[in-house]
Amino acid sequence: MRRSALTWSAACLSLALLAAEAWAAPQAAPAEPRPAPGMQRRALREQDLTQAVAEGRAALAGGRLPEARAAFERAAEIDRAGPESSFWLSRLAIAEGEHESVLGKLSRLRREGKAGPDEAYLQALSLEALAGEALARGASGVGLMLEDAFNALEPVSKAENERYGDAHLPLARVARQLGRHPAGEAAARRALAVDPKSVEATGLLGRALLGQVAGLSNSEADAARRAALCAEAISAFESGLALLGNEPGEPSQRQAAAELCYQLGNAHAFDRDLERAESAYGRAIGFDPGLVDFGALRGALGNARFAAACREGSTQFVARYGADDPRDATTQWWLGFVLWSEGQPDQRANAKAAFETALAKYPAYLNSLYYLTQLAYDEQQYEAASAYLLDYFQRSADGLAQMLTDDRDLLRIEFLVGQAVDGQRLDRAAGLTRVLCAARPETSRFWNNLGLFLRDDGDRRMAKLTADDPAEAERAEIQALWEASLEAYERALALEPKNPAYLNDTAVILHYNLRRDFERALALYAEATLEATRLLEAGGLDPETKDIVQIALRDSKNNRRTLERQLEKAKQPPAPAGG
Repeated sequence: MRRSALTWSAACLSLALLAAEAWAAPQAAPAEPRPAPGMQRRALREQDLTQAVAEGRAALAGGRLPEARAAFERAAEIDRAGPESSFWLSRLAIAEGEHESVLGKLSRLRREGKAGPDEAYLQALSLEALAGEALARGASGVGLMLEDAFNALEPVSKAENERYGDAHLPLARVARQLGRHPAGEAAARRALAVDPKSVEATGLLGRALLGQVAGLSNSEADAARRAALCAEAISAFESGLALLGNEPGEPSQRQAAAELCYQLGNAHAFDRDLERAESAYGRAIGFDPGLVDFGALRGALGNARFAAACREGSTQFVARYGADDPRDATTQWWLGFVLWSEGQPDQRANAKAAFETALAKYPAYLNSLYYLTQLAYDEQQYEAASAYLLDYFQRSADGLAQMLTDDRDLLRIEFLVGQAVDGQRLDRAAGLTRVLCAARPETSRFWNNLGLFLRDDGDRRMAKLTADDPAEAERAEIQALWEASLEAYERALALEPKNPAYLNDTAVILHYNLRRDFERALALYAEATLEATRLLEAGGLDPETKDIVQIALRDSKNNRRTLERQLEKAKQPPAPAGG
């Protein structure tokens, strides 16, 4: 059918208008192509893997190892124990103390040519853990381990790879042990860049700075550098304490606070600010006295400030942990020791209280009894001094003997023996003389005196018994005293076999007390007479020794005659009954 020109024109116009409207209207975006089902599942797995690893890393950084293991094992399920989850499980194993097994695995990978940056990182951390373990148990050859760990950690730490961000702290620790303080400072700063709230990193930074201070001279040329390093170290330690808060609650946090306070005290001491050093040391003691080197602290502060730090530290500690916590005993012992060592009479009561507190809180601090003995003796409290000494001897004879290295101690004990004898306390005199024998077992007169006191104590107790009093237990104890007396005399005689007094005394205990071995007693008497005569004829004896020898000569002759008559009489037949 033929159209008219007008009709065609109208149709063209309509088409043009429709086209214009179509360009003017918003264009609909073409539909995105749908991924294949396999690609979609892989993307979801990668997302889940990334999330599981992130959760595990966060838990690992926070020290929540069980939580980290759960996350990394979930990651292993997602990637079917692939390289990523295996890497983080190995990192976790190092944190759990399984560093040797990780090193074994890495060794196999190196042999197979499969070791890359991840394996170098794991090896570095494992070596640092191995060195730390060796240090903790005091093993030999730790220096070589530390060198290996340092050489492995340094390139990993310098790589500035976020994945290996926790290599900085181990490097700072190793550098500190090796005394490489500039390297330790750099590593600590990198660790703080990764985690500005790391308490350990602030402490390691401060210690690295202090280590560099120790290497400077006291000259004016180094004064500015020393002051700057001290100031920055102080700032680092104070930053770490600020991160912990005024009263950290966890035991690990309190240990960290103690370490930071102690190092802060060292920094102030280096900076010659002893007032602030005293305060910082006191705070360290208040958190954990077990982390404080009291001997070094005393050397840094001097006795007066040291005592003040101990008092303040003990006060803070008791407020924090209670009066019954035995760890305060260390502080109290050192407080007692420094007050005793000053030798000031007005401090004896305070020293005594400190030692008694230390002993009550931790009974193993037995040498407190030695110092309590000294304090009581200096106060002329001889009864108390003897009681302390004998208490120590009963608890640890060897420990007391090791303390009695000064001959002046022995002179004091001999004085206490004299006090006991004057007071008719022969049992105490014997006990104190046993202390002398333990301290100087090579001194024969101590053994001979012990024999005398034991024998006389037995004689005194026997004299109180009546003939018809059975008192079997008492008689057994007396018999034991005499047997112990014989042992002591034998020890003296073994040290000086020709001493006429010892020969006579050994014979006496056999003759008059134990009433046995009469033939040996006769021989001892005879030898005592012979040796005494020889010494007196040779001359040259000092007056005191001469008197002792003359008494031994007289007594050995008389005792021998008495024993001979007794033995002769014993041989006579009994008189007839009724005769």
